[in-house]
Amino acid sequence: MVTAIKDLKIRPDVVHCHDWHTALIPTFIDEYSLKYASFANIKTLYTIHNLANQGIVGLDILDYASLSRHLTPAIMEDYYDQDGQVIDLMKIGILSADLVNTVSPNYAKEILGKEYGAGMEEYLLRRKKHLSGILNGIDIDFFNPQKDKYIKKKYNAQNFFTARKINKADLQAVSRLPKKDVPVFGIVTRLVAQKGLDILRDSLESLLPHYDFQLVVLGTGSAEIERDFKQLQKKYPQKVKSNILFDAPLAQKIYAGSDFFLMPSRFEPCGLGQMIAMRYGSIPLVRQTGGLKDTVKDNQTGFVFKNYQAKDLEKTLVRALKFYGQKSRCQKMVKKIMQEDFSWERSARQYLKLYQKLK
Repeated sequence: MVTAIKDLKIRPDVVHCHDWHTALIPTFIDEYSLKYASFANIKTLYTIHNLANQGIVGLDILDYASLSRHLTPAIMEDYYDQDGQVIDLMKIGILSADLVNTVSPNYAKEILGKEYGAGMEEYLLRRKKHLSGILNGIDIDFFNPQKDKYIKKKYNAQNFFTARKINKADLQAVSRLPKKDVPVFGIVTRLVAQKGLDILRDSLESLLPHYDFQLVVLGTGSAEIERDFKQLQKKYPQKVKSNILFDAPLAQKIYAGSDFFLMPSRFEPCGLGQMIAMRYGSIPLVRQTGGLKDTVKDNQTGFVFKNYQAKDLEKTLVRALKFYGQKSRCQKMVKKIMQEDFSWERSARQYLKLYQKLK
C-alpha cells in the first residue's frame, strides 16, 4: 500500500488500518510525509479488533521495514522504553494514528481501564479524545434464514415457530440427540479461555443432572476445553453433543435449530455469534461485556449476567430454562430479536462519519 502511494503518486484521503497486522502503516505515512509530497496530509484511522493480540516483535522489525528510530514519536517511545528489546505494534498504531476506534462502543470504554486494557490503557487514555467504538456488522445476505441452503426449513419472523420445530428436530437428528420438546442451547465459538467456557463448564455440571435440556457445541481450540466438552458428552450422551471441528453448514443448523445461544465471554470486543443467532431467532444468553452489552438487553432481546462467576451464569441459565415454558413471551422476544439491524450498512454509515471527521 505504501509503495503504491509512493510509486503511483496517488493520494488517498484516509488509510484505514486494522489490528496489529497493519499497525505500522500510520508510522510509515508519518515518516514518508517528511520525504515525499504524495504522503502529505494523508489521514489514518486505526481499528482495534482485539487488544489481547498486540503483535510483539523484536526491535529488528524496524530495520527490516526500513523505518527510522528517531523521526516519529511513537517509534521513539516504544524503541527506548526498556521493555525487553521488543516492539509492540499495537501500541505504535494507537499512538501514531489520527483516530483510533474499536469494534463496539462499550469495548472502547472498557479498554481505558486496567481490567480490559491489556497493558495499553495508559496509551489509550492519552488518545481518549480520539477514541470511539463502532459495532461490527454481519453479512445479512449470507446469514439469512429465508435463503440459507444449509438449514432444513427456510423461514422469517412470521413463520418462525412452525419452521423452528423442523429445524430443531433436524439439529437433534444430526446431533444424535433425542427428538423432544426441551430447550436446546447452542454454542458456535473458538474453544478458548476468552469465551467463558470455564464458568460454563461448572454451571453445566451443576444443572445437567437436575434439568431437562440439550446442548450442541461446535468449535475447536485449547486441548483442555475440548476435553471438557468431550467428557460432558460422554457423561450426558442424551443431553450433550460436542462437535470438536470446524463445520460451516452445521453452524447454520445450530443457529436455526437452537432455542438459546450461549456467549458467557470473559471479554468480547464485539462478538458476531450473538448477532447471527438473533437473526435466526435463537435467543442469546451473554455476559455483560464489550459488544455483548451493546447488542443484548436483559429480558428484552436476551438474557444477560454481569459478574464473571459460574453461580451468576447458572442463575441466568435457570431463568432461560423457565422462560422457555412461557410460549407467548418467547414468541414476542424472538420476533423482536429477528428485527434487530446488525447489517454492515448500519456500521458503514457510522464509519463514514469518522472518515469525514478526518478531512
